[in-house]
Amino acid sequence: MDKKRTINIRNPRLRQIRNNLRTVILKANWSIQHELLDKIAELKSIEGYYENLPPNFLDEVTHLKDKGKKIERALRASILLCPVCFQTDKDMTYNPVRKTWYCTECYAELRNGFTEEGRPEEFP
Repeated sequence: MDKKRTINIRNPRLRQIRNNLRTVILKANWSIQHELLDKIAELKSIEGYYENLPPNFLDEVTHLKDKGKKIERALRASILLCPVCFQTDKDMTYNPVRKTWYCTECYAELRNGFTEEGRPEEFP
């Protein structure tokens, strides 16, 4: 998307559906991240961890950490939650410059702040 876009849902039933879907997706995301952290902890708990590292151990840990970071970046850029206040139940506005969704309140505050700093182009 290359334009600023705001999604406001006024119907309370649709809001509830949106919020429930966001919650389900976030819980799935967090469970995947916990699984990755558990796998890393399991690999590090191997007997003689520091003395006898398996040949592919560091590659596997690095791969798992990279996968977790990739999931986290995707989550922060998604419409699921605001990266500033971490709210999941708000209407969202897309910032095409930063390619990120913000809740409407945070977007307005950031826009005012950047306008006062003389950089209004970052939050159109």
